[in-house]
Amino acid sequence: MTFDSPEAKALYEERVTRLIDAIKFKEPDRVPVVYSPGFVPAKYSGYTVREVMYDSEKLTRAWLKYMNDFEHDILPGAGLVRSGEAMEILGPKMNSWAGHGLPDSVAPQHVEGEYLKADEWDAYRNDRSDFNLRTYLPRMYSAAEPFRKLPPLYALGAFGGGGLSAFTDPEVKAHCKKTD
Repeated sequence: MTFDSPEAKALYEERVTRLIDAIKFKEPDRVPVVYSPGFVPAKYSGYTVREVMYDSEKLTRAWLKYMNDFEHDILPGAGLVRSGEAMEILGPKMNSWAGHGLPDSVAPQHVEGEYLKADEWDAYRNDRSDFNLRTYLPRMYSAAEPFRKLPPLYALGAFGGGGLSAFTDPEVKAHCKKTD
């Protein structure tokens, strides 16, 4: 690993030692500062939640400002902030977010729902991959709704490719074209 300066290297080593000492139940020089800031860096930098969800440059500037102004021992990256564009493409039904059911300054919220119904446990236990692809994902994401029309996964590899005919369905075909 390379460092910009001897001071940066010393700070890094100090922080690593502090964390390792805490993990090993040794008394560190001070309590390590480790936490997930959520959208605090955005607000601290003068941006709304919506701005950093839809503008990666603002997201980067906000996190860099936050990391430079506050000396944390570990700070999770800005990758924990969901991309608004990706969420629009996937269409999550279990979340609302800034500009999609919530004000611009509010972090994404989970929408409570019965996503695995009581009478579906046997189907889930018997073939999780098939259940997730054809039932759970379409229930959770608008973009996955065409998957409901697919045959069971075991049929896709059947002799002669009989299960592949599901891909001729107009909705499934349109979805495949949209994502290529």
